[in-house]
Amino acid sequence: MVQRTVQNSINGLSCAALALTIVVSGSAAHAEDLEQYHSAVATQQQSRFSQNAIKSFVYHVFALYDKHEDVSKFLPLLSDDGLEMRFPETTLRSKEDFKKWYAGIGDNIQSNTHQLEKRDAKILGNGKYEVDLIVLWQALTKENRYIKFRAHQTWLLRDAKEDSPWPQIVRYVVEEAKE
Repeated sequence: MVQRTVQNSINGLSCAALALTIVVSGSAAHAEDLEQYHSAVATQQQSRFSQNAIKSFVYHVFALYDKHEDVSKFLPLLSDDGLEMRFPETTLRSKEDFKKWYAGIGDNIQSNTHQLEKRDAKILGNGKYEVDLIVLWQALTKENRYIKFRAHQTWLLRDAKEDSPWPQIVRYVVEEAKE
């Protein structure tokens, strides 16, 4: 039946017939999918950021790192209180710590890239979000030494002030990827 509806749609009939056929031909699995869809929409409507907006934020952060953007572009993205950024070499607990760490990166790294192999975003509710990533970081030091590190990263984000287009990082944990 779906094949005939698709053929009719191709012959110039309304695409609505295809959508109707797919919805009408539902089953128990369809009802479960529909329930999950409604739940996802409700969660999204109750949150300031959607899962896709959170994924966009992740790409935004890595684009800043990759371009070695000025530290001032990072600071609004970091929580003012309760910040924890754990890297294999150190743990940062404030924006001042981040400034020092980022300056060290600039002093030692000539260029770098972040390639996301896995990116999952979850809306936790109450203005909080969780990100789970596998990132391939590659860099060239100022001494022309090539570095490659595959990392598992987990981030906890929260809504920022109303005038901010992005959430803020509360917790950012980087460890060697096991998978």
